[in-house]
Amino acid sequence: MAVALEETTQEFRDRGGISISLATQVPCGRLGANEGIHILQVVREALSNVIWQAQASEAWVSLACDREGRISVLVESDGVGLQTSPARTRHHGLSIMEERARTLGAELHVFPREQGSGTRVALSFAPGNRDGAVRAVA
Repeated sequence: MAVALEETTQEFRDRGGISISLATQVPCGRLGANEGIHILQVVREALSNVIWQAQASEAWVSLACDREGRISVLVESDGVGLQTSPARTRHHGLSIMEERARTLGAELHVFPREQGSGTRVALSFAPGNRDGAVRAVA
């Protein structure tokens, strides 16, 4: 998973010409192959938004596992932040991330960054939890 995330962040660094930091703390074998694919696609969609819409100069991606075994994925950028228009709620990229979260039985949160401008996309789930319950907050 760490290698795939590094390759993805490098691809978006090259494509967007911005700084993207990556931090991973998930032991190998902790995630199933399908879970890894869904995480990777959520990260790709979030980074695509960072590159093409956010006008960001920097982004941060992290993947971690807490003491309870929950996986957390966070993508942040210092871009222009969230749009508040009704069109945002029908944004195709957000729908993709919500569908991936639903498949993982995850919580997905999209909200303004605490430090200045920008956006945070946070995904959290327990590996192996595929009950289809997703709580998306935009």
